[in-house]
Amino acid sequence: MKVRLRSFPALLIVALAASLAAFPALAADSQGHFDRTLTVTGAVDLDVQTGSGDITVRPGDSGKVEIHAKIHANGWGDVDARIQEIEKNPPIEQSGNTIRIGHIENHDLMRHISISYEVIVPAETKLRAESGSGDQSANGISGPVDATSGSGGVKLNTIGGEVKAHSGSGDIELDSIHGGARASTGSGTIRAIGVAGGLTASSGSGGSAWPDCAPTRWWRWAR
Repeated sequence: MKVRLRSFPALLIVALAASLAAFPALAADSQGHFDRTLTVTGAVDLDVQTGSGDITVRPGDSGKVEIHAKIHANGWGDVDARIQEIEKNPPIEQSGNTIRIGHIENHDLMRHISISYEVIVPAETKLRAESGSGDQSANGISGPVDATSGSGGVKLNTIGGEVKAHSGSGDIELDSIHGGARASTGSGTIRAIGVAGGLTASSGSGGSAWPDCAPTRWWRWAR
């Protein structure tokens, strides 16, 4: 009996195509966004949170808060539908001048999805920001500021009040902090200049850089 081996590749291709058809389609780099403008009067108390994504806060008009969010997903199944759900019902809460952004209790909704926020606020703003995985930056606000990133860098400059900055794995940069500052990173470098109220800093695995012109009494190094 003579076997025609050259027919095997064709059969293999057919079988592979049939098996792949049984799997759900992979959503390749699905994206979305939402934008909102909130009216405020007076100093703002802002709380921003994202499981995965960057957070940027900068000063703008005194009477409003602008929120620009970019949604990115790369995963199986219904990510496009979940992105549309987030766009229709963005995670924004306002009570007077207190604003909460990104607090989503439904963890299934955020599976394989990241949201990055740019928030434009009045200069008189108190900030608490938290990211599980992403960079954070804030500048030109009165503070105080409490910024935490599980994995990412933290950059704070021209802050009028006290600052707390923590990163599980990332660099921390502080510049022109008018109050005191506490900075800690599990793995990264801490750089600080112009911290008027004194600095307490700790790094599990990294370095530090203080300006030569700064009085040494400003810095308290702890490990």
